Amino acid sequence: MTIRIFHQPKTPRLRRLAAALICALLFASRFALCADTGLLEKEGDLWMKQERPNEALACYGRILDKSPKDAAINKKAARACMKIAEAHIAKSEYADAAFFLRKAAWHNPGDSAPGDALERVKKLDAAATGTHESAVEQLKQEYGKRPGDAAVAEKLCAAYRDWAVYSYRSGYAERALVIVNEWTAFAPKDASPLILAGSIHYQNGDFERAADCFSRARRIDPKAAAMLKGIQEKMGRERSIEQGSRSRASGHFTIFDPSGAGAIYTADVLAVLERARTAIMSSFDLRTDAPVPVIIYTGQQFDETTGQAGRAAGLYDGKIRINRSDVEQGRQRMENVLYHEYAHAALVHAVSPKIPRWFHEGFAQYNEPSQEKPETYAGRMADFLRKGTDLSRGIDSLFSGPPQLAYTAARLFFRQLVNSYGADGIRRLFAKLRKGTDWRTAVKQTFGKDQSELEGEFAKTFRRL
Repeated sequence: MTIRIFHQPKTPRLRRLAAALICALLFASRFALCADTGLLEKEGDLWMKQERPNEALACYGRILDKSPKDAAINKKAARACMKIAEAHIAKSEYADAAFFLRKAAWHNPGDSAPGDALERVKKLDAAATGTHESAVEQLKQEYGKRPGDAAVAEKLCAAYRDWAVYSYRSGYAERALVIVNEWTAFAPKDASPLILAGSIHYQNGDFERAADCFSRARRIDPKAAAMLKGIQEKMGRERSIEQGSRSRASGHFTIFDPSGAGAIYTADVLAVLERARTAIMSSFDLRTDAPVPVIIYTGQQFDETTGQAGRAAGLYDGKIRINRSDVEQGRQRMENVLYHEYAHAALVHAVSPKIPRWFHEGFAQYNEPSQEKPETYAGRMADFLRKGTDLSRGIDSLFSGPPQLAYTAARLFFRQLVNSYGADGIRRLFAKLRKGTDWRTAVKQTFGKDQSELEGEFAKTFRRL
C-alpha cells in the first residue's frame, strides 16, 4: 500500500520540479551530515593525539549516534576506550577500567586485546578485594591476641565497613550483605552495620528486610532513633505505593513501575538511562556500579511520596523518582529529566555526597542532552543582576529564593568552569574529592582559586552584559 505524504502535482512538469526539489533537499541534508561527521572525526583524532581519549570518545560517540555501524569510527572509539581503561588501571580503578574494556570489545568485537586486558583487570580487582579481606583477617587475628582492646575493635569495624562499601559500590550487593552480617556478629551492640544493611535492602526495594534492620538498629542505639524514624516513615509511604509493582532490571538500573506505564515505556526509560550513564562516564569518568533504583509514578503517587508534584518532574534521593505525568509532555523533556537525575546519582555514588547544591544542579543541567542556547541563560542572568541580585553570599544562597534564578546561576557557573578549565579540570576535581579532600581545598588545589574568587569572576562576566 502506498502512503502519500503530500498531494502529487497534477502536471508532469510540476512532478519533475517536485522530484528535483526532494532530491536536492536529501542531498543537502546528507552533505551536511557528512560535513558534520568529518569535523567530529577530525576533532576526535586531534584529542587522541593530545592524549585526551575522553574527549575523543565523546566526538566518536556523537558520530555513532547517527551512524552506529561505521566500522572505522567504531575502531577509533575502541582505541579511545582502551586508552581510558589504561589510565584507570594505572590508578587502581579496576571497576572503571572493566567498564571501558567491555565498551572497547563492543565497538570492535574482532579485537582480542580488550578481552585479554579484562582478564588481567579481573585478577587485579580480586587482589584489591583481597586487600580489604586481608585487612579484616589481620585485625581479627590481632583482636584474638588482645581481646577487649577498644582501639583494635574500632579499626576492625572500620575495615568491615570499608570492605562492605567497596563491595556494594562495585556492584556486589550480596557480598556486601554477607560482610555486614559478619560485622554485626562481631559488634552486636553497634547499630552501624544494621543501618548499612537496611540501606542496601532499601535501595534494592526489599522494604521488609530494610524495616527489620532499621528497627533493630533503633533498639540498639537510641541516638539513631530520630534519624531512622524519619526514614521508616518515608519508607512506609513508598511501600504502600510501590510494593507489588512490577520491576524491570538492566545491569545498572532496576525500574519499579507503580504507575502502570507498561513494559514498552519502562524499556525506553532503561535505554535512555543507559545512554546517560555512558555519556557521563565518557565525559567525566563518573559512573554508578551498584544498580540504581528508578521509580515511575503517576502525578498523585509522586506527590504522596515526595510532596514535589507541580514543582519537579523528577528527583534523586538515593533513588531516581520520575513523575510520569510531567515527563510525558514530550520526548525531549523525558530525556532531559532522566539525564539530569542520573547525573545527581553519579555524583553521589562516584564522588561524594558532600558537594554544594549549586555544583550538583549545575552539573546535572550541563549533562541534559537538549538545552536552550547559552545566550538565553546568560541574558536571563544578566537581567537578574541588573535587578539587584546579590551574589556576595555565594551561589548556594540563591536556592532560598526564586528557583529560576538559582538554577540559572548554577547552570552558568558550572558551564563557565568547564569553559575555563575544560572537562579535564572537572575530572581532576573529582579525583581529589574521591581521595577524601574537602570541597574548599579540592577547589583551591584544582583551579588555583577559592570558590569566592571564582564566584567574583562569574558575577563580573554577567555585569558586563
